[in-house]
Amino acid sequence: TKDTFRQQKLLLPVFFSSAKQNLHHFSARPFDKTTQKLHERKNSQHTRIVFLLRMRRLYIASCVVFLVGMLLPLSASKPDVDIGVSFGIKSGTINELLMETDGTLVSKLTWNQQFSPTIGAHASVSLHHFSLTGSVLMAVPTQTGTMQDYDYQSDGTTIAYFSSHENHLLKDFTATLKASGDIPLEMVTVTPFFAYTWQNRMFAAVNGYTQYPSSGFWTENDPKTYLTGIGLTYEQWLSFPEIGMQVTRQLTHPAMTVYFLGSWYPYMTITAMDHHFLRSLLFTDEMTGYGGKATIGAQWEKAFHGTTDVRVEISYEGIHAEGNTYEQYIGENSVKTLLAGYQGGTTTSLFSLMISFAF
Repeated sequence: TKDTFRQQKLLLPVFFSSAKQNLHHFSARPFDKTTQKLHERKNSQHTRIVFLLRMRRLYIASCVVFLVGMLLPLSASKPDVDIGVSFGIKSGTINELLMETDGTLVSKLTWNQQFSPTIGAHASVSLHHFSLTGSVLMAVPTQTGTMQDYDYQSDGTTIAYFSSHENHLLKDFTATLKASGDIPLEMVTVTPFFAYTWQNRMFAAVNGYTQYPSSGFWTENDPKTYLTGIGLTYEQWLSFPEIGMQVTRQLTHPAMTVYFLGSWYPYMTITAMDHHFLRSLLFTDEMTGYGGKATIGAQWEKAFHGTTDVRVEISYEGIHAEGNTYEQYIGENSVKTLLAGYQGGTTTSLFSLMISFAF
């Protein structure tokens, strides 16, 4: 049953063979209904993959046309080189989801990344109205909030079991390559851009407690069982193209530049790995999805020692992805098994505040 499976959840010292047996029992469905759902999901995924492949070809073709159009009129002028560093904080949540294929929520792990310090660097080459920019951003490893784990009853809304742990950020690295071109207008400058981003982030759930009531549903007053050590880790690898536009306005009183930037992630590939150490289980999610980012900022030219530009910006990023989920034993010669009837997912909601200095 589903309740039997949920009792095998995070940080319970259960043997893999028992966990697989419980999972098989809990996921058993009437044959005809399960087969119908799998066919419907396969057809839906096939349609989506065809659409996304066409979008990717359109994106690549647009990038080529854009770059050729910008490079053709360039002369032998000397390019401007801009190098800078940035410092800031990042705060928000990354949700790790397990659902039935009809969308019913089975479990949710909320990794709270609260005010983690970040550092970065960028280099930009500009010629006429065209720019090519490379940037890297890295969060400082530290304890950053809590990780909260919710298991749900069959209705997908009532919480059956709960646990809370320290959330330790182990790494969060992002690299981006962006091509952009300015279009000066009467009042503003419009800058369309294309970019590609690679990201890798990892968290660890440490110590904490569980609240697993023997019957009924979870309440905050249920007895707590305290735990010590690393219970699980969660790591994501993300890669995605980005299409966006920036609108910039030059002000005279005060003398500064303000801008708004919006971008769309049309096709994201995300692989996530969740190691449950005390259960000796590894869960892998292979997902596709979409996202976007909005930024508002201001820049002051030569504001620091008369030579350095200073930029301040606030951003929000949202991501949604779903896909197949797999289970395997941690160890040698382990076979990865698809969990039929279920899918993994992730959602991200992150704010960031950055201060940059360009030389």
